[in-house]
Parts: sequence; C-alpha cells; structure tokens
Amino acid sequence: MNDCKICGTFFEGHANTKYCSQDCRMEFDRRRKRQDYHDAKNGIKREKKRLVRFRSYNERRVWNAYGLYLDEYEAMMDLGCAICGEQASHMDHDHKTGAVRGLLCDTHNKMLGYAKDNPKILQDSINYLLDGGCWA
Repeated sequence: MNDCKICGTFFEGHANTKYCSQDCRMEFDRRRKRQDYHDAKNGIKREKKRLVRFRSYNERRVWNAYGLYLDEYEAMMDLGCAICGEQASHMDHDHKTGAVRGLLCDTHNKMLGYAKDNPKILQDSINYLLDGGCWA
C-alpha cells in the first residue's frame, strides 16, 4: 500500500508509484510549474519562501546571511555601531543561536571577539580599568 503524495489516499501499486491517479500526477506537474513543488515534496507550505521576492542580488545576500530585509539592514547601517555610534560594518550575532544583535564598528567587533562574547571577561576588564590596574 502506498499513499498518494498529492491527495494522501492509500492505493495499491508498485513501490515507486507516488500518485494514485493520472489526475494527481497532473496536479503535481501544475504545482511544480508554479514553483509549489515543495508542497508536493514535503507536504508543507513554504509561505515565507514564496512571499519573499528579491529586487536585487544585494537584497538576497542580506536575507540569506542575516534573515533581514535590505531596508532593515540599511536602517541599522544608518544607526551606526550599537556601542559607540561610529560607522559600522560588522554584523554582530549570537554564535550559539545565530540571532542578529546589531551592527558594530571594527574595534568593538574585535573587542567582543577577543572576549569570546563572555560578559564575565568584559566585566572583569571594566573592574580592572576602574580599579586603576594591578600597580595602583
């Protein structure tokens, strides 16, 4: 027994047969031509993929890299570095979850990188500066 990839009904047939009838096969072809073949293949709708239409290569690149629309990315660029407000060129993100945190300038991006995104290291550095160092 097989289940049809289009309508889901059970039918008898060869193990490689995926559709219960010629009508279901034609429906699959129609979906594939409309770029909805993911529906037939996975049984789910991919609304997000279908709704996103990219106007340019840069817009697609920003979406694929950061999950942001180009206008959201440009608004972040206008704000500058999330720490100092200077011109920012590095997208800061959580390395565990991949969530975007903001844009950083080169200096602050390196600072967080050297601290390995560890708040304790950063807080210890602040305490060191406030205390005047080791020799004070």
